[in-house]
Amino acid sequence: SGEYTLGNPFRLAIDQNGTVYLANWADGARSGVYKLNPETLSGDLEPFFIGSHASNGTITNDAGEMMCTSTPSVFIAGTGANTHMYCHLEDYNNDISQYNIGNEDGTIMENWTAAPTRLWGIGAKLASTHGAVIGESQDGGIWVVQNRSAGNNDAGVPSLIYVNPEGEIIFNSGNVDNPIHDYLSGTQYAAGAISPDGTELVVNQPDGTLKFFALEYTRSDVPSLTYKYDYKHGVGNTVTQINYDYAGNLYVSAGKLAILSMPTENNETTTPAKKDYIVTKDDPTGINNLTVDSNKKVVSVKYVNVAGMESSTPFQGVNIMVTKYDDGTQTSTKVIK
Repeated sequence: SGEYTLGNPFRLAIDQNGTVYLANWADGARSGVYKLNPETLSGDLEPFFIGSHASNGTITNDAGEMMCTSTPSVFIAGTGANTHMYCHLEDYNNDISQYNIGNEDGTIMENWTAAPTRLWGIGAKLASTHGAVIGESQDGGIWVVQNRSAGNNDAGVPSLIYVNPEGEIIFNSGNVDNPIHDYLSGTQYAAGAISPDGTELVVNQPDGTLKFFALEYTRSDVPSLTYKYDYKHGVGNTVTQINYDYAGNLYVSAGKLAILSMPTENNETTTPAKKDYIVTKDDPTGINNLTVDSNKKVVSVKYVNVAGMESSTPFQGVNIMVTKYDDGTQTSTKVIK
């Protein structure tokens, strides 16, 4: 889009403001992560990492520090000042890089010009050059999945690992004594996700089957996975990304898109919203020749909320105030209490 045309935008992430981040898995001048404003999807992309691009995709700043490389993945965790971005550095020892992109005032940085906040030092276990962070624990540990073909979930190059905040790999799906080892043949295209409440983990198998596991932490940062069930999604084997929405529904992205409604105890979700709203009254614009008949008398007034309920007094939140007049006409006005 615009000046920056991406040849291989492999995955995306979204921050608290709705800004979309695209990981371009490519060498040369178009490597790294690019931003897209969701309000202008046809507008120009903006590079998040500002620096010089080497032919292999490595991006450096003016001080010669490595910032990012060609990357197959980008992941955003947290909100406000605690917002973190993670990338898989294909051209820097297959390591995972972390960028603390939240400002102290809770806003998100517009771009990045420094070395990564942290290099996790786990590239020896990510030898496929194609991996992705799929979750961050409350204690700051990370879940990483990588591309493994059928039969190749090995201890040396496992399908799935958990790295605690100290940088120790304390969960390795390739270990034969790991409870989920026999359930994972591989993890095609490194696709996986963790539910919004942190209690479920899912990964994609080479045969196009989703494997679901219950996730819990036996101590503050020691995870445990228990097999739950399989599901054949039917959108092909080239699944590159899996995402849960806030309600826990699952989106499986490949050549096609599958949207799965995931069962819960009561199949209901409460979406958080602001308790108070500030309504600013501005001078009206674009209204001409407005005439009000002063002889009309109000017969009745009722308020209707977003659920369709009616009342003689306004509901908390958004209302439609319906005013009826003695000549049979009526007006409708939006009112926020």
